[in-house]
Amino acid sequence: MIEDLRGSKSGGLNKIPDNKMKKVMDHINSFPRYISHYCRRDTQSHYLGAELNLQKIYNLYENTMKENELPVSFSTYKKHFYANFNLRFQKPKKDTCLKCDKFNAQIKGLTGEVADSLREEHSNHTQKAETLRDQMKKDLESAKENPELETNI
Repeated sequence: MIEDLRGSKSGGLNKIPDNKMKKVMDHINSFPRYISHYCRRDTQSHYLGAELNLQKIYNLYENTMKENELPVSFSTYKKHFYANFNLRFQKPKKDTCLKCDKFNAQIKGLTGEVADSLREEHSNHTQKAETLRDQMKKDLESAKENPELETNI
């Protein structure tokens, strides 16, 4: 007698292999995370840097995967990101320097000589910014005293 197979599950043909999903998880976990200072008590979410968004993260994932194998689609990446991670993106900080933000994010993820060299670069950057800020204050003061001088703010 012929068995009727209608309604039986054959499934799993479109399932993404576990090794690909593990690579997605490893990629998402590779980014430094921050705990919000203001709402630690209210949420268990962690935050990714303000310079990131989901499309940028996916593009980085795509670039790393192109060397070895085909990446998962953006919709799969997005679905996995929101379903399995309690991550959010930080709102851009006001009055912060993008270069300083990048230095801080890189330093948090590194140790040793590389982190020390980045700290020194960051220190040089902040010293230069302070010098320029002091010069701007002097220029503004001299412009207040001398009406013939003009400054651009």
